[in-house]
Amino acid sequence: MCSRHRPALISIAFGVVLSARPGIGAVTLALLFGLFSMIYGVSEIVAGAQMRRTGKTLHSVLQDAA
Repeated sequence: MCSRHRPALISIAFGVVLSARPGIGAVTLALLFGLFSMIYGVSEIVAGAQMRRTGKTLHSVLQDAA
């Protein structure tokens, strides 16, 4: 089997499995969406904390300059 055709064959096999058992596909999509939402939420919290820290540092530097 040519390695070039492997992704296509895997996609076809995945499609056959999802056609035969659509519940598996629904559960998988729900889990992926939940995982994405958790990762996105944590990254937003981290970004907010970094922005708050940067804002405090910038504010103190501007006060010292004035």
